[in-house]
Amino acid sequence: MFLKSDSSLKDFLNYNAKFAFEYGDRLTNHLPMTVIAYKQLNAKTEIINNFIQHYTPRLTTLNHSQQHLLDARIESYLSRFSENGVGAVLKEKLEELSANFGSAAFHALIRLSYAVQADSHLEIALALIYWENQYTPLPKFEISDLYSAEEQLNFAAKLFNDHHFQPGIIDDRINEVVRHSNFHLISLSPSSLTLEEVAELILQQFYHTNDFTLLHGVTGFHAFNHLLPYMNDKEIALRQFWQAYIAAFSTTQKPFQPSVPNKNKTESQQLDSWEAMISRAFF
Repeated sequence: MFLKSDSSLKDFLNYNAKFAFEYGDRLTNHLPMTVIAYKQLNAKTEIINNFIQHYTPRLTTLNHSQQHLLDARIESYLSRFSENGVGAVLKEKLEELSANFGSAAFHALIRLSYAVQADSHLEIALALIYWENQYTPLPKFEISDLYSAEEQLNFAAKLFNDHHFQPGIIDDRINEVVRHSNFHLISLSPSSLTLEEVAELILQQFYHTNDFTLLHGVTGFHAFNHLLPYMNDKEIALRQFWQAYIAAFSTTQKPFQPSVPNKNKTESQQLDSWEAMISRAFF
C-alpha cells in the first residue's frame, strides 16, 4: 500500500497489521514507527512512499492462522480500551511489563511510544502484544550505595570487556548478559538516580562510540519519556529502565565515557534549529 496525498495514517497502520512483528533472523519490523515519524515531521508523501517501497519487501506477511490468532488478541485489547479507556489499560500493562523495558532490544517500548503518539488504538494493541510476546522479566533490583550510575557503567564495561559472546542479534547478547553469573554484580540500582543523569549518561555513551546497540538505548529512553505519564511509580520505572540499559551497555564492550563537566562545555555553541536539521535530512 502506498500513501496517497489524502491517505490517513490510520489507513496505513491498518495495512501494516498484516505483517509479522519480526522478519528474517528475528529483526524488528520498523515500518509503523518510521511512517509515524515521517508523518510527524510532515514529510512529503513521495518520501514516505519511497521508504515503504524499499522496506516492505523484506517483511513477513502473516498466514491465515497467524492473522486469525492476532486478530483475536487485538479485539480483546480494543474491547478493554473501549470499556476502561486507553490510559487506564496502558498504566496497567506498563506496570506488568516494566520489569524489562529492554524487551526485543527496546523495540517493543519504542513501538508502543510511537503508537501512543499516533493515537492509534490498533497500533497500541499491536505494540503491547509484541511486548508480551518478547517479555522476560529481569531480576528484581535492590537499591544500593555501592556505586553511582557512572561507577556502575564503568564497572559493567570492565566486567564484560573480555567476555566472548555467542553469535546472535542484540537481544541475544542482552539475554546472555542477564543470564551470566556476574550480572548480579552490576544490576543493583544506585541510591541516587535521576532522569537528567540517565539522559546525560546515555547520550554520552552513544556520542563517543556511535555504537548501534547504544543507539537503541537513546531511542529507548526517548520512548520511555513519552510513556512516563502512564507509569504509576516513575522512580521505580526509571530504575527498571536503567537496569535494562546496563544489560545492553554491557554487551557493547565499549569503554565507559564519563560525563563532561559543565565548565568544559561550549555554552556559546550555536546549533541549527530543528526545522533546519529536518530540512537537511529530507532534502
